[in-house]
Amino acid sequence: MADLSSVFLSWQVLLIGIVIFLLLRLARRIPKLKDSKTFRAGLPVWPYVLGLGCVFLPGVPLPAMISTVTAKAMYGLYSGWLSGFSYQLVRHVLETKGGLQKEGDKPDAE
Repeated sequence: MADLSSVFLSWQVLLIGIVIFLLLRLARRIPKLKDSKTFRAGLPVWPYVLGLGCVFLPGVPLPAMISTVTAKAMYGLYSGWLSGFSYQLVRHVLETKGGLQKEGDKPDAE
């Protein structure tokens, strides 16, 4: 069991999660994608898609236990979930504690 927990809490999963986060941040900055209804509707699914795509790219560092296609798919889904969850958590903390405005809220005119 210690081997399994070390796989899912390794530096590789953090690296893949950061890459997913950065790719989505970049995609949100592109005006054509930002205004696309299809992109916004599929936004909750994109971390999982990018996680699956990242683990099947050649040269991506994966733990030794992750060798089969099924294991890679599960690892990619986990990485995507971790990236999406951490983004939501950080965003929630910044909105409640840091004074960050929620999307769609307009500043009060004085």
